[in-house]
Amino acid sequence: MLLLCKAWREDPPGSIPDDDRVLARWARLEPDRWTACRTGVLAAFTLGTDTRWHQKRMRREYQKLRSFKQQRIESAKIAAKARWNGNASRMRDACGEQCDRNADRCLSSSLSSSTKKIPTQTLPAEGLFSETICCLKKLSVPDDAAQAQEQVAKTLSDLGYSVEWEHFVPDRGDGRRGKIDLYAISDDLSLAIEIDRGSPREKSLVKLRSLIGVKRLILLRAPVGEVSELEGIDAVLPIGPSATRKLTELQRRRIADGLCPACGNDERYCECKE
Repeated sequence: MLLLCKAWREDPPGSIPDDDRVLARWARLEPDRWTACRTGVLAAFTLGTDTRWHQKRMRREYQKLRSFKQQRIESAKIAAKARWNGNASRMRDACGEQCDRNADRCLSSSLSSSTKKIPTQTLPAEGLFSETICCLKKLSVPDDAAQAQEQVAKTLSDLGYSVEWEHFVPDRGDGRRGKIDLYAISDDLSLAIEIDRGSPREKSLVKLRSLIGVKRLILLRAPVGEVSELEGIDAVLPIGPSATRKLTELQRRRIADGLCPACGNDERYCECKE
């Protein structure tokens, strides 16, 4: 099972290297133990001409999933175009004047610093982003990572986005691949979203800033303190009730040292959802 999990993320997908030292480490077995069970484990794989072991069924399932994902993206693009052709004014009016002002502040890092309102003749992508900001600000999610992620994904799907969970990014701050919570695509607009708890995590900022050509959002499910703008982030939005977090003396010291208050590891790389 461990080798199959590794194979899914390898290049090409569904393959593993023909290297006993690597395979033994991935299988979490001692070399002697790996040698004893190697034949049985690799029976499900076929050695290719590229000196890699291939799992044919996994390769078919990967291609099937990739095809399905592409179909969802294309469907979302068609739906977005249909929605905005002739309906842009109606959808902007539905957000109301207050939503327009809130969206202006959230977009201040990427738009002009002028105090004028957003012109009524906006591009479809900008209008959809403003509408998305308004809808996300209306959310009131529970202080639970999984439920918050599910509610945000449903909101984006209702707006016509194709949503991908746990999207891979090239760098999480230590040269290794990482994952962001949600990646949403609609027509020519893409959103990269991290859902944090009290305040934006350093590793969330690193992962989002590694992406080019997308709108970067951080959503706080239990914000602590005032939400401020961050360089390279298009919007930081509270989507849950404010939390009054009581910290122990140990947690305060960890925060002062740039560590995660929950586990004590470097905050940039820890996997906690604090």
